[in-house]
Amino acid sequence: EILRCLVGSEMCIRDSYISASLILNNFKVVIGTSSTVLAQSANEGILAISLMELIPTQDEKEKKYVIDYLKNLSSYIKFPKTFEELNELINNA
Repeated sequence: EILRCLVGSEMCIRDSYISASLILNNFKVVIGTSSTVLAQSANEGILAISLMELIPTQDEKEKKYVIDYLKNLSSYIKFPKTFEELNELINNA
């Protein structure tokens, strides 16, 4: 299944059969929650934003584990704590 969306002037393609690592260089920003693609992107100089700090959860221990795991993979991933921070990161990309 292929899902295509037009966001402003940017084309986003999500295909469960294509590895994200094959198309990373086509994007300036990668946004996700806990995918290791965030670390791969960040380590290649692409702005990688995790939404983990913005997602409400009942299990703060699991949330901290995921954030620590991603930070261990790359120190370049951004973790905005507010939607204002998220908007600023995207606008400055």
